[in-house]
Amino acid sequence: MTGDGDEAPFASVWSDLQGVAFDQGYADAAGIRTRYLHAGAADKPGLVFLHGTGGHAEAYTRNLGAHAPHFNTYAIDLLGHGFTEKPDYDYEISRYIAHLLGFIDAVGIGRVSLSGESLGGWIAGAFAVAHPDRVDRLVLNTAGAEKVSPKALEVARANAEDHGVADRVGWVQGDLLEAVPRGQCFDFIVSNPPYVDAHDMDSLPQEFRHEPSLGLAGGADGLDVVSSLLEHAAEHLNADGVLIVEVGASRAALVARYPHLPFVWLEFARGGDGVFLLRAGDL
Repeated sequence: MTGDGDEAPFASVWSDLQGVAFDQGYADAAGIRTRYLHAGAADKPGLVFLHGTGGHAEAYTRNLGAHAPHFNTYAIDLLGHGFTEKPDYDYEISRYIAHLLGFIDAVGIGRVSLSGESLGGWIAGAFAVAHPDRVDRLVLNTAGAEKVSPKALEVARANAEDHGVADRVGWVQGDLLEAVPRGQCFDFIVSNPPYVDAHDMDSLPQEFRHEPSLGLAGGADGLDVVSSLLEHAAEHLNADGVLIVEVGASRAALVARYPHLPFVWLEFARGGDGVFLLRAGDL
């Protein structure tokens, strides 16, 4: 953990792959030159990792070695990201679905397990709805979307049953915390909400302009959704619970708006910042 102004020491993501037998290359995914990292034997079940908006395959360098003994494992640069081609059209979810289908076809995977984070989770869930015959299992990590498809939730429930954790997982579809029953409290609330402010929305790099603005725009100062979480999180946290939220570049605006809150800013082994922790007693 760190205070404002402290910097974590540099660490290369490639050090995570020391001792891991892996390769990187390009595949023609429905006409899109697509970069990937790969580990594991071709006769193992297929697994594809899907990163979030602005990310790249290196987000999963720590996952390749652990999964390679069990899966034919790929991490890809999504359409319009990293070293994958960037066609000049709007990057709607249907485009990502077609790109992902083209990729698993290109590398010879019949049924695939998908693990997606943020935008990648949105794509994974939507892909499962569009092509249920091609999906084995889903892992959705802070998945983004305008709304969660009921069919995608059905797949997620089935995954919970398969992994024997259905008795530990609850499913709520709603706007932030409004659908959580009154009086229901948690040890942790973790959120990756839209937090890009109006100025940064106006100056987004070209590749980000293809993304649905709903998953990025956080209002004038980037804090519209974050402020709602801060207002209501205490109602759903246990006495010793914690709230963890990513706010990215809106960190300074958050500290200025809430100078009385003792934000703890979390450090990451591979860099990055803008994620805070607050304890229930501080809210």
